[in-house]
Amino acid sequence: MEQTKDTLGPERVARAFVERINLGDVPRLMELMTEDHEFVDLAGDSFRGLALMQQAWTDYFRLFPDYQIQVETATVNGDSVVLVGSSDGSLSAYGQRTLRRPDGSLPDDLQGRAIWTARIRQGRVAQWRVCADTPTVRDCLGLGSAVPV
Repeated sequence: MEQTKDTLGPERVARAFVERINLGDVPRLMELMTEDHEFVDLAGDSFRGLALMQQAWTDYFRLFPDYQIQVETATVNGDSVVLVGSSDGSLSAYGQRTLRRPDGSLPDDLQGRAIWTARIRQGRVAQWRVCADTPTVRDCLGLGSAVPV
């Protein structure tokens, strides 16, 4: 018997979210978001709502068509999940044109080690936050300050 999303635990929901990201499957990714879903990026900027998130993920996969998240560890505290790992993805030709700076260079910190936090509500992701994997962030999340190399 297949479990419905309402019966999945927070870690399973967060991992399903990552699986859908790794597939670049925007429609199925949207199914796992609450109506008021909030995405918080590395800079701390917040984006809210399904229509905005659908466009944002579509645009992101256009920049990085093979974007992948590799989860190394997951920690659950109630309805919150902390995922530690890394991300990788090739910048498309479109991405190279779009992200090129006026001096001709491209950002060099687009992928790598990261920490994602997810707040789960009724079997869906209410908030998805991406953070740099730094000693400060690790301490704040109770992970210890040592950042793997």
